Amino acid sequence: MDGSYSSGGQSFQDILRHAVTARRFYARKIESQVTEALAHIEQVEANVFEHYGIQLRDLDILELGPGQFFGQTAYLARCNRVTGVDRDLLVRGLNPIDYVRMLTINGPMRTLKTAGRKILGVDRRYRRELCKRLGIARLPPFRIRRADGAKLPFEDKSFDFIYSRAVFQHLATPADVLRQMILVLKPGGVLYVSLQPYSSPTACLDPRVLYGGIQNVIGLWPHLRPELQDRVRPNAWVNKLRIRDWEGVFRSVTEDAKFIVTPTDRRYIPLASSLKQAGHLQDYSLEELTAGALDVMFQLPK
Repeated sequence: MDGSYSSGGQSFQDILRHAVTARRFYARKIESQVTEALAHIEQVEANVFEHYGIQLRDLDILELGPGQFFGQTAYLARCNRVTGVDRDLLVRGLNPIDYVRMLTINGPMRTLKTAGRKILGVDRRYRRELCKRLGIARLPPFRIRRADGAKLPFEDKSFDFIYSRAVFQHLATPADVLRQMILVLKPGGVLYVSLQPYSSPTACLDPRVLYGGIQNVIGLWPHLRPELQDRVRPNAWVNKLRIRDWEGVFRSVTEDAKFIVTPTDRRYIPLASSLKQAGHLQDYSLEELTAGALDVMFQLPK
């Protein structure tokens, strides 16, 4: 895939609808978005210490796909040397030249969403809330480089910890990216990937489902139900891998991977059960349907 991991080819109508939906969502829920980002990275930190006895302090860290808000990046950068790598051009200000470049590199969907958020003050409010939660006056320094995860521009054995959230479901060849990440990981270093399996309730990435949740206007698990699939308009390309597929991907590069399935909102459990009893979603287990995230981690031999 060329260009962005998460940008796709949509009509202008789709782009406008997605941008408006995302704007309304973020404007309402900035505080909860910051809470979610920090809770996630704190859990990552706890998992790494529990399984490997490593504290995320004074390390060289690579984050693949930091995204537009830098919540996890800022958290890690308080006590570490952090480099973020993204196929998107990540723009921090409102320089028009940057947005012309962004339009060329990332496409209209990402550019419109980014410009809209910044003009409407969403990014500024997120950054202010993030600094407040972290107890700092401004975001700590970190580096961002535009690069392909399958062609990382670093020397071998450069990083103590490599982390990625919500990127791998957008990769056409995730095993190739994993091998690149392993090359730049130091002996004894830890690689940690958090992703959304395709069986998750919101994994179709249609903003109406993603932001509407259980009450969305399309229906539950529409991407997995043939009668609803033609109504889905995703805002990004996804590889449609299930939990068992991901286990195969990671075990193709290491036998030492640890897998953690994090459930989504518990209200989905009876809804999934009811649909299965009515003859829907028969190819999926209840665990798959109610999985919010799959976290995978492993340590290289020292």
